Amino acid sequence: MKKFYLILAMVLLCAAGIFAQERFLTKVFRGAAAANIPAITAATSDEGLVFSYCGEPVSIAGFAANYEVEAEMVIPSAVAGKYAGASITKLRVAFGQVATNTNVYIRSSSADAGYTQPVTFKPNQWNEIVLTTPYPIVQGEDLHIGYHYKGGGAGAFYSMTVDVDAAALPDGGQFRARASSSGTYSQWYASSEQGWGNICIAAVLEGDNLPQADVDFQTLTLPHSPIGTGKSFVINGAFENVAAKTVTSLDVSYQVGQEPAVIQTVSGLSVAPGETGEFSIYNANFAGSATEEYPVTVTIEKINGLADEDPVNNTLSGTIKYWDEPTTSPAFVSTSAANKNVLIEEYTGIACQFCPDGHKRVNQLIDQNPGRVFAINIHQGQYAEDRTPNYTTEWGDALANQTGLGGYPSGTVNRHIFEGGVTALDRTRWAVQVPKILAQPSYVNVAAEATINHAARKLTVIVELYYTGNSAVSNNLNVALLQDSIMGPQSFATGLTYPEMQHDGAYQHNHMLRHLLTGQWGDIIPPAQAGTYVVKRYEYDIPERIKNIPVNLYKLNILAFVAEGRQEIITGNSSVQNFVSGVENIKYAPVNIKIFGIENAVKFEGEYSNATIYDVSGRTVRNVTGNTQTVDVPAGIYLVKISIDAKDYMQKVVVR
Repeated sequence: MKKFYLILAMVLLCAAGIFAQERFLTKVFRGAAAANIPAITAATSDEGLVFSYCGEPVSIAGFAANYEVEAEMVIPSAVAGKYAGASITKLRVAFGQVATNTNVYIRSSSADAGYTQPVTFKPNQWNEIVLTTPYPIVQGEDLHIGYHYKGGGAGAFYSMTVDVDAAALPDGGQFRARASSSGTYSQWYASSEQGWGNICIAAVLEGDNLPQADVDFQTLTLPHSPIGTGKSFVINGAFENVAAKTVTSLDVSYQVGQEPAVIQTVSGLSVAPGETGEFSIYNANFAGSATEEYPVTVTIEKINGLADEDPVNNTLSGTIKYWDEPTTSPAFVSTSAANKNVLIEEYTGIACQFCPDGHKRVNQLIDQNPGRVFAINIHQGQYAEDRTPNYTTEWGDALANQTGLGGYPSGTVNRHIFEGGVTALDRTRWAVQVPKILAQPSYVNVAAEATINHAARKLTVIVELYYTGNSAVSNNLNVALLQDSIMGPQSFATGLTYPEMQHDGAYQHNHMLRHLLTGQWGDIIPPAQAGTYVVKRYEYDIPERIKNIPVNLYKLNILAFVAEGRQEIITGNSSVQNFVSGVENIKYAPVNIKIFGIENAVKFEGEYSNATIYDVSGRTVRNVTGNTQTVDVPAGIYLVKISIDAKDYMQKVVVR
């Protein structure tokens, strides 16, 4: 018999004892549960298909004595119908402490009575329940699987395994639960409406007609940067294995414009049933013309050499664009070997009392390591969501979900795992780990230059990579748009204010993530050898507002960084930008005026009316009037706007 496991996270109602507090979030991971309930892991191909993400249990508030709870998961007919003709033969239930009057039940949408079986749950372990009568899956019917029980006594608590991973839920499925203290159940509630804990139930399906080759194509990622004419490009896709065998290879076709489709085989995969996997095609080719945009259609044709048994969700589309690369050799990126720069991704929120202390610690590290340490402040989680103003982005949750953070503020240092199996660090540990990364050699250098056409609100970013060593794996190039000096509210813990950021009753938020020009995880750069040079160009039409927060063109910054996949960041760098008011077509000053950097100063030689010196974030450093020849500034990179005969000119200056 072939088997198919549906891992179903069942929702429990927290009926009493709930109270609001500022607390750490419960992190979710694979592994043994704290209540000695082992997590369900992905089944092998011999066992069948598994939708699984069960991990650390949580203790939910106690129920009143003899409080009754009923919970179920609804699998819609569109999903359940794939397995019509198969039967549910077993359930596995992980349960916490004592409960009485326990029953499991299964029913379809048209069978109100369905199937019920009394059971006795052993606490703090998985319980395997063999159904007295197998329950057949019916075509065109929703499938309801649930259980009913009474609390074991006053003040009883239940430790339940958490399931928050989307891969564990069949498309369209939903949790719902209801409870009773008087024998009359309340209405059904979705888990998203309440703060309920979860347990997991595994429903085992057996039958001869379970799919052997079936995937759902979930996301398609094409280059965000235009492709150099005559060069290949990378296609990346994510898919879910919804069949009963491990996916080891895919036949994938891509069609650009009206050209014939090209089929390539992607081998070396190992995606278990119920799991999500990725594939990459590094050498996709098309003879495109510069500035032209072309549609791209990508289809998963075969799985393990077999035709997909349900090819409805097998095709996704996108577009690519071409450009004439300006150079074949580095223009501004260094070609000398260097150590890694540090990127601190700080997870924060305006209602987080300890977050200003995190901001202060990050800013101190930036000041102590000029040009070597950079930061992205990501407003995300319980202290940022559903707040006014709303500083969250569409990118924050996915970034946070891979960190294993246990509270706010948390931060990652180059997304490196220092200890504990997670990248998230408490704010007191950032200063300890930053020097370790700064001392490590980097095999790639990153540099970026950006300009803004203020009239059109058009941002253009050129990023250069130069590999001083070999990269054994593909890299992901990420380009983030940040904004400084956003004035808004901020909570503080007693004794942990940040006066330097407090102005007239408002708080100055810096390094705030506004947009990712390269999408959620960046553009893929194939494995490269030492001496490889890569140049990318990105364009972005800057909106007036993002989530009703004004986007100030003069307070923007670009940060480019390279990661190995979605995790380990190798290095990053901020850009030099022409973010200067009124300057749309930047011109260098004529030869009769010279502007250059000397030690701790900008030097002028020649006649001019006035000048403004900006740092790389667009902040005004000095307003210079008259005909001053030397202006003291700290070491760093600056942009100088100078006026001569009512015309503005711009020049980049490096001060030692």
